[in-house]
Amino acid sequence: GDCRGISSLEPLAGMRSLRELWLGQCSRIASVEPLAGAASLERLDLQFCSKLASLEGLQHLRGLAWLDLAACTSLAGLQP
Repeated sequence: GDCRGISSLEPLAGMRSLRELWLGQCSRIASVEPLAGAASLERLDLQFCSKLASLEGLQHLRGLAWLDLAACTSLAGLQP
């Protein structure tokens, strides 16, 4: 599907049972902070999300086992 028109993940806030989310090529997404409450999230694809500048919120996702950040060119200062 084409998600280039999606600019906010706010409608996904509070989806605690969400397990996988594929947002590759959603080039207008700048923040993943609304996903902080997605406690069951295990797989997250953010490749080619060129406006994504921060991963704030993902630190709360203890079950996140797979994360694709390929070509997220606006991300800076990532620390392990």
